[in-house]
Amino acid sequence: MNKRCNKRSDKRSGLITYILVFLFSVALYVVLLWVDRAAPFGSRSFLYDDAYVQYDNMLRTLIEFIHSPDKNVFMWNKGLGTDFYLNAIYYMLSPFNLIVTLMGESHVAASLTMMIILKCSLISVAGVYYFRNTVFNKLDSVFNSVVIPAVFGIAFGFCGYIMAYGHHIIWLEGLILMPVLAIAIEKLNYDKKVVPYTLLLAFIIIVNFYYAVYVCLFAVFYFLLLNRESFKEFLRCAGRFALCSVIAAMMAGLVIVPAFVSIRNAGASMLGLDTPGNNVWGSITGYINSFFPACDIQTGYLYSNNNYCGSIALILLGMFFVCGYMGIKDRIKYAIELGTLILAANFLYLNYVFHGFAVPHGMGNRFAIILTFIVLNAAFRVMIRYEELRMREVLAGILSAVALLVAVLMFNGKLEQPMGYIIYILVVFLAGTAFVLYRRKSIKAGAFIGLISLLWIGEIIVNTLITMPDVTRDESLDSYILLDRWKDDYEDLTLADGERKTALVNESYTPASETDWYSSMINGYMTEAYTTMGLSHFDNVQCIYDGTTPLTALMYNVRYIISNGIAVNGGYHDIKEGDGYTVYEADMLAGMGFMADEDIVNWKCDGTPAENQNEFVELATNGQCKLFKEITEDDMPGLQVSCNSCEIKNTGDGVYEYTTNTTFTPNIVYDFVADKDMDLYVYSTDTREQTVMVKVDKKTVAESGYFSSGNFVHGGIVKKGQSVRVILYGGAPLGETAEKTVKFYDFNNELWDSIKDGFTEQTLEFDGYEGDIFKGHIDVTEAGILYLAFPYNEGFILKVDGEPAQKLLLGKGNMGVRLTTGPHDIRIIYRTPGVMAGIILSCVGIILFAVLASIGKKLLK
Repeated sequence: MNKRCNKRSDKRSGLITYILVFLFSVALYVVLLWVDRAAPFGSRSFLYDDAYVQYDNMLRTLIEFIHSPDKNVFMWNKGLGTDFYLNAIYYMLSPFNLIVTLMGESHVAASLTMMIILKCSLISVAGVYYFRNTVFNKLDSVFNSVVIPAVFGIAFGFCGYIMAYGHHIIWLEGLILMPVLAIAIEKLNYDKKVVPYTLLLAFIIIVNFYYAVYVCLFAVFYFLLLNRESFKEFLRCAGRFALCSVIAAMMAGLVIVPAFVSIRNAGASMLGLDTPGNNVWGSITGYINSFFPACDIQTGYLYSNNNYCGSIALILLGMFFVCGYMGIKDRIKYAIELGTLILAANFLYLNYVFHGFAVPHGMGNRFAIILTFIVLNAAFRVMIRYEELRMREVLAGILSAVALLVAVLMFNGKLEQPMGYIIYILVVFLAGTAFVLYRRKSIKAGAFIGLISLLWIGEIIVNTLITMPDVTRDESLDSYILLDRWKDDYEDLTLADGERKTALVNESYTPASETDWYSSMINGYMTEAYTTMGLSHFDNVQCIYDGTTPLTALMYNVRYIISNGIAVNGGYHDIKEGDGYTVYEADMLAGMGFMADEDIVNWKCDGTPAENQNEFVELATNGQCKLFKEITEDDMPGLQVSCNSCEIKNTGDGVYEYTTNTTFTPNIVYDFVADKDMDLYVYSTDTREQTVMVKVDKKTVAESGYFSSGNFVHGGIVKKGQSVRVILYGGAPLGETAEKTVKFYDFNNELWDSIKDGFTEQTLEFDGYEGDIFKGHIDVTEAGILYLAFPYNEGFILKVDGEPAQKLLLGKGNMGVRLTTGPHDIRIIYRTPGVMAGIILSCVGIILFAVLASIGKKLLK
C-alpha cells in the first residue's frame, strides 16, 4: 500500500514539476519579448534568419495547400514548378503546425513566434523528464526527484545551442525528443524494451529527417556511454540497438527514400572543404569562451560555438573526472566522447564528417547539442550524489573552472565579453563557497541545494536576457518585407496564359513569386540552371529570378518583375515607379518554350554564365554568335582597384580573397573610364554573400536589391569617356575570409537584334494545367529541339502526341524534347521520385516492427 501511495505521490510531484518548468520557460520568453519590444509588445519581431525567410513561406504554402480545392503534388505556380510533397516532408510534418493552420495566413508571424516559445519551453520539460527518469537518478529524495532535475532541465532548455538555433523550428521536435530518446535507449539497453526506442526514432525521422541525422548521432554517443556487464553483453545490446535503428529507418521509408533521391539530385554547393576561409582549425580560446555566460551568439559558417549551459555545470564537470565513485571506465568513456566532440567542433575534416560529409551554408557545429547533453549528464551524475563529494573533489572542480577562465584571459589577448567574465567569476565564487560550506557541514543540504539552484537559474535568466536581444532586433516581418506597399500592384499585373510574374522587395517573399524558391528540398537542376546562366541564387538552396540578360529573359516566360533593385535585369524595362520599388516588364517573351537547332543537345554549360549564353546561342541558332565579349583590365583605362572594411589578395583573373576587418560590410571597388561605348554587364560571385552597385559619372545606375551567392547585374549603356565605379559588396563576417570573383562584359545589342526574332517563330503555346499535368501545343516547321520553360526535373514524364518521349537535359539544369515537323501536343506529367519505393520500404518496416514487438524480446535475449 505504501509503495502504491509513494508511486502516486511521485507521479504527482513529477507532473507539478513539468508544469512549473514549462510555465517558467514560457514566462522567460514572454519577458524577453517585452524587453526587446517584440510583438505583441512592440513593432519588432522575435523571428530572424530562416524563421522569416524559409519557414514563414513554407507555412504559408501549407495553408494555401490546405485551402486549395485541388490537392496537387506539384505546385506549378511556385519556383517554376515545385514538389509540395518533398517540401512537406522537410518543413511541414510537425504536429505544432496545427497552430498556424488554425490562426490563418494573416497571423503566420505570430504563429511562428508562438510555436518557437512552446517548443523551446517543452525542451526544458523534456530535460526534466530525462533527469527524473534516467538510471543515474535513484529518486531517493525530493531534491533528486524534483529540484535538481528541474534545474538541469532548465539548463538544457536555455543552453547556448537552443539560444542560437531555437528559431529553426523544424529542428525543435528532434531537440524535444532527444532526452526522451535517451530514456528509451536506456530501456532498450537494460530492459530489452524494443518498442519505445523504435517508435520514437521512426517518429523523429518522419517529423524532420534532416535533424534526425544529428539525433541518430546522439543516440550512438549515448548508447556507448551506458554500461554493460561484459563485452559479450555489449555485443548483444549493440545488435538490438542496430536492429531497432534499421527498422525505425525502414518505417520512415516514405520520407527517407524521396528525400534521398532529392538530395542526390541537389545542385552543387559553393561551400566545400577547399572554400577560402575554411581554416583547418578553429579558435580554441573562442571555443572555451562560448561556455561562459553572456557570450554573443555565434553565426559564422563553420566554427559556430554556442556551448553555454551554466557556469556551475563546468564546476561539476571538473568534479566528475576526479570523483572516485564514478569509476575509471565511466570517466574514460566520457573523456573520449567529449574529446571527440570538441575535436569535431574545431577540426575541419572531422567537422565535415559530423555534418554528414557537407559544409553547412548556415551556422556550423550543428551537432554541438550532443556535447551540451553529455556535459549536463556528467554534471548531473555528480550533483545527484552531492552527499558523497569529498573536499578534494570539490576543490578540483572549482580550480578547473578557474583554469578555463585563466586560459582564455592569457591566450585571447583581449576581453571579448567582460560582463560574461564578471558573471562567471561571481557564480563560480558563490557556488564554490556553497560547495565548500556544505562539505564542511556549515550549511544544511536544503540551503546548499537552494543556493546552487538559485545561482544557476538566476545566471540562466541573465544570460538569456543579455544574449537573445542581439539576434531579435530585426524589424517586424511584415514591415521589413514591406508587402503592403507593392501587393496591390503585384496583384493588378495581368498575364496572358502561361506567363509568370515575380516580386522581390528587400527579401525573398516567395508567396508573391512564381519563379523564386528557397528550400533545402529545392530542385537541384533549377539551382544549376540559375547558377550557370547568371541568375541570382544563394548557394544551392535558393533561386531568385534576378540578374537576367535579354537571352535569359526569354527562357522562362516571366512577364513582370517587381523589385527594389535598380535596373539590374537586362531584357526588361521599367513601367512604373512605386514607393521603394519598380515594376519591370519583359521586352519580349518566347512562350512556354521555343524551337532550337538539334546541336543544342551538345550544350555543355561548363564556363562562366556569359560563356554559357554565348554557347547556347551558337548551338541554338547553328551560327557563330557571341553575345558577350569580356572586358579585360586592359580595356579599362586608368583602372584602380581598392577595398573598404577588408584586406584583399588578388589571386588572378578577377578572383580575390578578402578578409573582413571591421563590422561594416566589406567591399571591393573598381574605378575606370570607358574607352568605348558599351552595354555593361557585371557578373559577381562570392563564397559568402554578395551584392553589386554600378555608378556612371557618380550616378547610381544599377544596384542589386538582394544578397546572393552570385548573379549578373546590368550596368546599362555606358558612353566612351564616362567614369565607371563598380562596388562589389561581400558577406564574410568580421575576421572571416571569403572568395569573390568578378567579370565584366559588353553585350552585343546589334547581334541580338538580328537573331532574337528567331526564338519566337516557333513557340510552345500554353493550354493549361490539369492537376500534376502541363498541357501545351506547338506547330513545328523545322525539326529540332523544343527548349522548355521549366528546369529539368527527375520527376517529369514527357509525352508528345500521347506517346512517351525522352526528356533531354540541356546544359546543367534546363530541359528539352526532340520534335519532328508538324503539329504536336505536349504533356509534362509530374510524379514524385522515390515515393513508391518509400511506401514499400515503410510497409516492410512496419511488418518487421510488428514481429519485433510481438516476439522480439524472446529473440533478443
